[in-house]
Order: sequence, then C-alpha cells, then structure tokens
Amino acid sequence: MQIQTNTWVSFWLLIQWTQAYQIFQARIPNGNAVPDPCNANQIWIGVGHQNPLGGGNRNPFGLDFDAAGKKWTVDLCQNDSDGDGKTNGEELGDKNCVWKIGDVPSQYIGLSHPGICDPLGSVACSGKNEWVDCGIKMKLNCSVFHDPETLNFTAHLPKTEVPANETTYICMKFELPMDGDFHLVAIEPVIDNEYVVHHILVFGCSEGEISSVPVNQTYVCGMNAGGQCSEVIATWTVGAIGRCYPTLTGFRIGSKGYRHAALQIHWTNPERVTGLKDSSGLRLYYTPKLRPYDAGVLITGQLDLLIPPGEMKVTMTGMCPSACSREIMNDSIYITSAGNHMHYIGIYGSVEQIRDGKRTRYLTNGTFNYNSPTIHEYETAIEMRPGDELKTTCVYRSISRSKTAIFAEDTYQEMCLSFLIYYPKQNVKFPACLQWSSISTCELQKEIVQGCPYKAFFNATNPSPDAMKLFGLIKQNCVPDGTCRKECKEAVKQARIHPCLKGDISRRLRIESLKLTDPVAKVRVLEFYAALDSCDVELAMESYSDNRINSTCSKNIDGTVVCGGAQSTKFIFPFLFLSASIFFLHVKACM
Repeated sequence: MQIQTNTWVSFWLLIQWTQAYQIFQARIPNGNAVPDPCNANQIWIGVGHQNPLGGGNRNPFGLDFDAAGKKWTVDLCQNDSDGDGKTNGEELGDKNCVWKIGDVPSQYIGLSHPGICDPLGSVACSGKNEWVDCGIKMKLNCSVFHDPETLNFTAHLPKTEVPANETTYICMKFELPMDGDFHLVAIEPVIDNEYVVHHILVFGCSEGEISSVPVNQTYVCGMNAGGQCSEVIATWTVGAIGRCYPTLTGFRIGSKGYRHAALQIHWTNPERVTGLKDSSGLRLYYTPKLRPYDAGVLITGQLDLLIPPGEMKVTMTGMCPSACSREIMNDSIYITSAGNHMHYIGIYGSVEQIRDGKRTRYLTNGTFNYNSPTIHEYETAIEMRPGDELKTTCVYRSISRSKTAIFAEDTYQEMCLSFLIYYPKQNVKFPACLQWSSISTCELQKEIVQGCPYKAFFNATNPSPDAMKLFGLIKQNCVPDGTCRKECKEAVKQARIHPCLKGDISRRLRIESLKLTDPVAKVRVLEFYAALDSCDVELAMESYSDNRINSTCSKNIDGTVVCGGAQSTKFIFPFLFLSASIFFLHVKACM
C-alpha cells in the first residue's frame, strides 16, 4: 500500500489561517506583479508562499516578511531573502528602499521573485530552491471535464456586504439539482473578492430542516452551517485550484441524495475595511453516470479538552472503541484519505487503526501545521471492519498561551478530530465515532451510561427515581450556602456512591445541567449541586487525614496512634493550620 501525502486543502473542516490576500500584496512594492520563475508569462500571486497561488508554507521571503511584522521595512528591503545576490528591494523595484504603501514603485519592469534564487538551476542557487515545484498545476483538469454528460452549476452568494470584522462566517442554503440521480465529482472555486475570501465549504443537508431557513438568503453562521447541514461534501481554500474526486466515488446528490446544501464562506478582513462586497462560491460538477460507490465522511477524536497554558507538550487522545464501530457500521468500509484537525497550538497528530487489540497501521502520523495541514491519500483504499478501533492522538504546545484552551469552534480554542473519507456511505449508520473524556458518543445515545440513568436523570417532566431519591437525601441534610453540616457529610458520602455522581458521567451531567431550558428545573438542579459540594473541603481534609494515618501511622496496644514515632497530636497540627487558613479566608472574603 502506498500513501500519497499532499499539502492541498483538506476535504473537510480543516480551517486554515493563511495570508495570501491582496492586502499583503499591497504592502510590498509591485506585490501584484511578481513573475513566476517557472513560467515567465505567469504571476506568482502568493509572493510569500511556496504555492504560487498562496496558502500553506512560506518561502524565504515570506518568512522574512512575517518576521518584519508583515510590513515593508528598510531592513526587509535591504535583505537578500533568497540568497541570489540581489536585495529584496532590487528584485521588487525599490532598490533605494524608499517605497511606502500607496506609492508608485520607481521600477516596474525587470522584476524577479525575492523568495526564489535566480536563475533556477544555476550553480549559485544549488540547494536554495529545493522546495520549488514547477509542476504545480495552475488550472484544474479532471477527466470528467471531457465527458459531454458532465453537468455543472455555480453555487454563490448574491452580492453581499462584508462586515468590518476580522473574521466572519457567512452561509446560504441552496437547492441542488433534483431532476435526476447524480454524483458530485469535482469542484472549482469562483472567487469574486480575493481580498477577503479565505475558504469555502459546502455542507449536505438532511431533509426536514431546510424549511427553517429560506433558500438563497445569506445568514451569519459559525464554523458549521447549522441545523442538519453537517456533512462536508466540497471545500476550497486559498492556494487550491479545486478538486477531482476519486474515480470510484462521488457524493450523492439529487433525487436519491442530498437535495439541499449550505454554502459557507469564511471572510477574513484583518484591516476591518468597510464597503467591501463579495459574491464568491464554488462551481460544482456532477454526472448522471453514477460511480460504483457513494462517498461519506467519518469523524473521530476527542470532544473533552482542557489544555493548560505554558506547556511544551500536552497530549490528548480520543478513541472510536470497538463496541461503537460495531454499532455504527453495517459492514466494512474503505478509507480513501484521512487527516487530523487541530487549531493554532496543535503540533502533531496521528490516527491508529487497531484490530483485536493490536495496531494494524497508522492512517496518519506526523507533525501538524494549522496553516498547511497534511492530507493522506491511499492508492489502495484501507479496509475498516466493524469492531476495529481508531485512536486519534493530538499533541499541543501551549507555551504562547496564558489561558486554558478547551474544545470549541473559536480558532483560539482547540479541537482534536480526524476526518476519514470512505466508501460505501451506506455501510455507516452514523458518521461519527468520538469520545467525550472516557465516554463514547455511542454510549451517550443510550439510556444508561456507566451505570447512570443519564437521559432521565435531570428530566424536568419525568425525572428518574434515582434522581428523586438523591435530591431528597441531599435536601434533607445539606444547604446550598456553603455551610457544611455534620449530617451533610454522611449524606454526601452516601450519595456519591451512586454512578451518576462519580467519574466522567458525573462531570458530563453537571455540564448538561447548565443547558436546561426549564428555569425552575435549572435552579433546582444547581441548588442540588451547591448543597452536594458544601462539604468538599471537609471531606478532602478527612480523606487526606485518613490516608496519612493509614500510610504513616500505627496504633499502640493502649489505643493511641503513633505517626513516625510521635503521638498523633503532632500529626493534627497541619490540619489545624489548614482549617485556620480557610477560616481566615472566609472572614476576609466577607469583610
């Protein structure tokens, strides 16, 4: 089996923060006229990037430009980023380093690329241009384009005003062709305003939800399109020319597939410019010549993240356990590509396929860069059987952060996901196999989770008998004002034996309680937790004391306790000090 690794945009929610926008071209002299050393008739649009179209890894000039704060400075002008003996200013038509934004450059002919050593292939440039790939295609050419039965249409926004915000997600529901049964087989970008468009996604929508939002009307959305529009079937980002889908598969649309979809565009307006408009979209190619298999997307990973700040390495893992894969799969599926998804502080990701307790292979395994994600494509599709496990590992470096990162859509928070493109779609009943802490998403669909009546526990209209019993026990013995009553300690000890009040499911229930919509039920539940927690300090001290006595102390014949050769009264002193400290903290808080 061979694995092809490409650094083009991922086929799903790999949201990038690349910098190939016209705004940065305008920050350097002749930024929109830098020639492509591979083709004198072409312009290298992403001047600071290795990809001529922009996006992904930066070239030597791009690294220096970034280090200069993305500004044209005298030092940057006088530097020779590519090592070819000419300054950046000489290559860009500002040999005297006097150009400012808005000026007409003193020279606009005889330009050369400041990030690529010239001339290509010369002895002087040996070893300096190893990253340059003159074979990069500038235009998409799929085999289906030459088939007269291939159809296409363009899904795009109406001319829409771009907010003066750094980041905006704008969505629009639209109808897919419904006059036949089709496979979506290729996509191309149709970009109206290159200044702001960062990436475009198309989500397939399940029927029944579309009526809640009118078609062909824009609305501000998040990283997801909302509602039942959840499966990414097409994507584009800066630097990509589009995509031809694998020849055996296509995404089913039309009379027997998705009938509606949602277009999502990520606008980036770092200068917060007003008055901008955009009508970008994607050209979707589809065919009535159905391919052998429908494609699908399987998501796996970890949904419960707490990544502390200031750490060199934090590792999180998420399992698609054997029981869950067996539950969601009817039969084997075949994976054609895979990739990891994290945000800014992600540095490494992997997906392991495990069968009968043994790793069979890595589907992905390597460093991660949010600006240039690696997508693994397989020449021979990889079989995944019901009962196989998938282990997603995400490694983060949080030394640049001052706050804990959690799982969230915001790019300054984090994610730990992997996305697998597979076929046939029909062999998967539910396209996600994730974990929340140690609990699989399959378990969370059940009535009983880790011995806890999870779904009924906080049911406002019909709560479980267990919940009623625990509520009564705590209400009779505890108060929610922070006071620890003697009888409350014993009640809490008894209550916390219950499966719903220990382990990961206990924490999950607390989080769910904050989402209760019935205000009376919500207050009741929050009062229950406040009362339950009222003796936390006392119980922790008691547990610590018991552990110390059990591990360091012994009992004499006369019944006295000796710790390390001394009477136990000496051992009590630290607890008196701790209790006094807590008392003074309470007093200070009330002053």
